Amino acid sequence: MAPFLITFALAVASVGLWTIRVATTARGSRVTGAIVSMVEATAYVVAVSHLMRSLDSPIHIVVYALGVGSGTYIALAIDAKVRVQQLPSTQEPVAKPASYTLRNHSNA
Repeated sequence: MAPFLITFALAVASVGLWTIRVATTARGSRVTGAIVSMVEATAYVVAVSHLMRSLDSPIHIVVYALGVGSGTYIALAIDAKVRVQQLPSTQEPVAKPASYTLRNHSNA
């Protein structure tokens, strides 16, 4: 049972960190994204090397796939909570469309 849990946990960690890295980098946090990518790369190498030693067992492949799906789901849920907490308390003013500006500020 322990090897299956290790495979699952490594897959969750690797893919979860990848998902968080992509979301963090997309929001413009390059340094945080780079740091997360180093940890993610380490988790990925360990996960794949662990899986390669267990290719004779199809259950390990299924458990790895379940870990990949779970890692994605968990990381997206964490990212959603972080984004909600980071929302500004006041809304940004909505820019008026160019047609409004042209119509109301024309020199004619």
